Amino acid sequence: MENSRRKPEWLKIKLPMGQLSAEVLNTVRGHHLNTICTSGKCPNQGECWGCGTATFMIGGNICTRACKFCNVTTGKPFPLDPHEPEHVAQSVKLLKLRHVVITSVDRDDVEDLGAGHWVKVIRAVKRENPGATMEVLIPDFQGREELVQQVIEARPEVISHNLETVRRLSDRVRSRATYEVSLKVIVQIARSGIVAKSGIMLGLGETREEILGTMDDLRAAGCQVMTIGQYLQPTAKNIEVKEYIRPEVFEEYKNIGLAKGFRFVESGPLVRSSYHAERHTMKIQVVDLGIRGYREVWEMQEKYLEEAKRLKQKHEPVQNTLLLVEHHPVYTLGKSGNEANMLISSLQLRAKHADFIKVDRGGDITFHGPGQLVVYPVVDLEESGIGIKEYVDRLEEVVIRTIAEYGIRGERLAGATGVWLEPGLPEARKICAIGVKCSRYITMHGFALNVNTDLTYFNYIHPCGFTDKGTGGNQTFEVPNTLSR
Repeated sequence: MENSRRKPEWLKIKLPMGQLSAEVLNTVRGHHLNTICTSGKCPNQGECWGCGTATFMIGGNICTRACKFCNVTTGKPFPLDPHEPEHVAQSVKLLKLRHVVITSVDRDDVEDLGAGHWVKVIRAVKRENPGATMEVLIPDFQGREELVQQVIEARPEVISHNLETVRRLSDRVRSRATYEVSLKVIVQIARSGIVAKSGIMLGLGETREEILGTMDDLRAAGCQVMTIGQYLQPTAKNIEVKEYIRPEVFEEYKNIGLAKGFRFVESGPLVRSSYHAERHTMKIQVVDLGIRGYREVWEMQEKYLEEAKRLKQKHEPVQNTLLLVEHHPVYTLGKSGNEANMLISSLQLRAKHADFIKVDRGGDITFHGPGQLVVYPVVDLEESGIGIKEYVDRLEEVVIRTIAEYGIRGERLAGATGVWLEPGLPEARKICAIGVKCSRYITMHGFALNVNTDLTYFNYIHPCGFTDKGTGGNQTFEVPNTLSR
């Protein structure tokens, strides 16, 4: 931690105004809108505007509360603008945003605290921009569940509500809002099935133990996405910075948060609530193919891949797609695999009515057949800002969390991909195999989960190249037909 009040080098930033930045600013001004980017003096304004994105602030630019960290004007707001929902929707359309973030001032002056206005804005944006995803950063609505529920029922993809700081400092830093009420709001969001998100600022005098305790509170509430950033005093009238936290400490908190079970943790000195928000959700079409031959679906993936690459080259939105399928019996060998891991002859293969196909994914040999859920995501990793290793980690995490809902404990095995049953024992069994291909950051191939699979087929190979491991499956559970994240 840096104890000097002088701003350290890692917090010194530039605010460029390129062509896209100017376009965002002109569009916002032309529709008489507000952005938290300018009202909150966000340090990432240049980066986000340079990418053609912005966080819209609705309900006016005057807040009924006076939080000591915030730069938004406090006072008596003007009446809500009935044209604002349409103006926001049209701005999103003009800017061709694929992901939009919306926040608001507190409107304790109106009967429904602004909830009805929120609903109108969300619905207008969805109506005019059906291909865009949306995150909303909402106030606490004084803890009134029926008002929070109105926003939930408008169905944005992500609903965020910030704790802002640790429990001990909450009353000192925030105005009217309380730590417990905010947790209650997050619980309600999480229970609705919508992605729940929250964030805190560091540098206000909190301790490491308090930060970790806040993480635990958020996870217990069902929060899936957390942001952690450095508090920067916007004006002399705001609460002072107690300390500047070094970048490596933020990185440590990110790793701790991920280990605690958050799906995403954005942690860094310049991180703010909406920073990299587009990475926290993905619009994806799910195609249930039923039972199909392997070659047919491989060709289908290739077509989706080439179309995605074509759109990306033209700087047009990529349609992320999730193919769900069961295959007729087939053994597939990855490009780095060893044919010696196939233990039966071609004649024996025909007797078992199974194919053998060499494929262009990673990994070694595996089996696909009826009773096995095979998932092929064709998605743009660059859009989500992740690399191939993190992508594979997330596939494993999806499977681990899904089967946990059915009472099955899946785990990772050091030095191997996939999901395993009892990986610490010599008789560890693999319940899910993973093999992927990535071209220009677009993925194909994916994972295969044994649900009610005839495991005797695995007796004729060294699964995934292992000679000392087995396979698991034949579980009596149904896998949901939608895996959207």
